[in-house]
Amino acid sequence: MLGKTLIGSRLGLLAAAALTAAAVGSIALAQGAAPTGADPRLEGVWVVTASEKEMEPNPDVVGAVVTFANGKFTVERSGGRSKWGGTVKADAKTGKIDLHHEADIFLPPLKGETWEGLYRINGQTLEINTTMAHEKRPAEFGGGYDVAILKMQKR
Repeated sequence: MLGKTLIGSRLGLLAAAALTAAAVGSIALAQGAAPTGADPRLEGVWVVTASEKEMEPNPDVVGAVVTFANGKFTVERSGGRSKWGGTVKADAKTGKIDLHHEADIFLPPLKGETWEGLYRINGQTLEINTTMAHEKRPAEFGGGYDVAILKMQKR
């Protein structure tokens, strides 16, 4: 009887270890490596039509013009309030995007920060979901603390 119990508990531990390893592997896969290339579908001028920051509407960014060209991006807020930019890397297969900020401005995003995110393009609509350099790349689209969601239309 003791032998069966010992074997049963060892199999249970083995199964638990396998499930834990699979879960950790899934998390690592969701985070994965940073994107290394460019997605030509991003190229062009986009206008922010909706924005959410930390699960609240963020109207300050609505109307901003975002331009992607040759591995770089610029953001110009409406009314000429601020302009910044940097480099962009995106992977069309995984939907990962990294926005590395290079502008010297006093408010976030700060120079040297990289916002890891996800993106998706549906026709003339671009959505970017990022953690604004506070956390690692989100594993899936959705709002949350320290998460920003931008929705843009191609101009």
